[in-house]
Amino acid sequence: MDIDLTDHSLYELLRDECDVAIHRSAYSVTAAIADAPLAKLLGASVGSPVLVGEETAYVADGTPVLLGVNRYRGDAYRFQADLFRQQQHRH
Repeated sequence: MDIDLTDHSLYELLRDECDVAIHRSAYSVTAAIADAPLAKLLGASVGSPVLVGEETAYVADGTPVLLGVNRYRGDAYRFQADLFRQQQHRH
């Protein structure tokens, strides 16, 4: 496909164009520093902070369908989550 994803959701594209519905995604974020090639790509200084997001996305039957690594400028990334604790049943 020749689709510009600049302002589009990859998950929506997979659903609408490929009939692949992401059910679950395992995502982690770690801190790193930009080496020369990455700094150039991001328009940042060598040694500046970056965040590295790694993802594996799955369809409902557990089949992985998307593996990805994204690198972001540390000053251009915001991670937000609502975290809930499951109620534990007492016996």
